[in-house]
Amino acid sequence: MTTKIRLLVLLACPLLLTAPALAMAEEIDKPGARKCIPTRRLTSTAVIDDRNVLFYMIGKTVYRNILPNQCKGLTGRAFTYASMAGSLCNFDTIRVMKGGHSAYGPLCRLGNFYAVTDDDIREIIALLNKKPAAKQLPSAEVEEVTVETDPEADQN
Repeated sequence: MTTKIRLLVLLACPLLLTAPALAMAEEIDKPGARKCIPTRRLTSTAVIDDRNVLFYMIGKTVYRNILPNQCKGLTGRAFTYASMAGSLCNFDTIRVMKGGHSAYGPLCRLGNFYAVTDDDIREIIALLNKKPAAKQLPSAEVEEVTVETDPEADQN
């Protein structure tokens, strides 16, 4: 009985992993997307907001990483990462640093890396800081209201 369950689990595992792998493959196939960058060439980072991080490399190449989800507390803060294989990839995570070096915040998954120029960076920051334009609401139409009274209700 136990052997049959193990066999069933082993056969089901590839099916469970197929959908996320296909979704990630579609994301990786976007033009200009890199799934990994070498950490040995990484010189510094800059946080734009809670979904965008810049990775500065030796040779003046800069990569923008767009996190797949909002990373609460990342804006204006430092973060740490661990790299076992000498690369930082879109399946790796970063951890937000809170205040001191021993206080940690949320753990956030990285997204794909996109090479950007200085002009791209300025444009990204301008777009992210741009406040949405206020739309003028239509004027309200004023209607005259008449109140009718019921003489029988007034007597009771």
